[in-house]
Amino acid sequence: MKKKFTIIKMFRKINYIFSNDLIDFKKIISGYIWVLENQPKKKDLNKFTNIFLLIKFFLRTIFNSIATTPVIIFPKIEKKISIFYIRKHVRPDLYKHSQFYENIEGTTVCIFKNRKIKIDIINFIKCFFFLFKYRKSWLKVFTINRINFFSLDGIKIFLVLFDSLSDAFKSFPYLLNHTKLVSFQDHVAVENILCQFANLSKIETYALQHAIDTYSEQASYELNLTNITYSNLVCKNVLAWGEYSKNIFKKMTNAKVFIVGKPSIQNEKPLSGGVTFIFESKECPIINSKLLKMSFDLANSGIN
Repeated sequence: MKKKFTIIKMFRKINYIFSNDLIDFKKIISGYIWVLENQPKKKDLNKFTNIFLLIKFFLRTIFNSIATTPVIIFPKIEKKISIFYIRKHVRPDLYKHSQFYENIEGTTVCIFKNRKIKIDIINFIKCFFFLFKYRKSWLKVFTINRINFFSLDGIKIFLVLFDSLSDAFKSFPYLLNHTKLVSFQDHVAVENILCQFANLSKIETYALQHAIDTYSEQASYELNLTNITYSNLVCKNVLAWGEYSKNIFKKMTNAKVFIVGKPSIQNEKPLSGGVTFIFESKECPIINSKLLKMSFDLANSGIN
């Protein structure tokens, strides 16, 4: 696919977005801030181990920005191209769900974890330039959330922002050749940035429901990680699984919500009675421990 936008035009467009403070940095990094504030500190990791992991992350971020780029797969028939589909994470369970959307005719697929070698020093300089020039915008989010930029956690979140912005810059020219953007998880940093770019470029944005999300006004902030799915939403449209999820999205967001159902996944094991437990991510150890205990209690009672 040929790029319709030159580097100069792209630079001017992104400069306009940043100079007019049109990017919501809080939505980009809120997920990482939540983890920082609520995830239990790992006692087995000493300060030197944390420093080593941060240096490793720093080197990987620089390498990815300068020497690699996300693999973008275009449809065989370019005349029918209309959808740009993005996904950050790569896991077997995500892959089976995601394939349903990736295989839609006329869809360009960009998986940020799948990368190829491509030297691009200009992109690295461009990221550094914009983050430095408009540092007041993202440092304001740090200050409000009492994050010291020069701390290990502060530097890590900055590297996440740099890495995400780098990949967003690399993908943006291709996105502009499409009329729709579909995000697998639009609250993930790089996906969130591209969705905001798309909205400002008058490209229709769609967020997928990829899991069973719950919401409770009574639950403590620490137990409401799933609220990030709603509070960080930037897409104008949401493709939900059912009426329950639709009602939550309508209550928590301003997006238009469409019920599309849960994708039918081949070889998915049918439910055969008993109780099925769906655990939270590793950031929710309290909830997971309670679910695990409940499963043991039911098993001991003869319910599997």
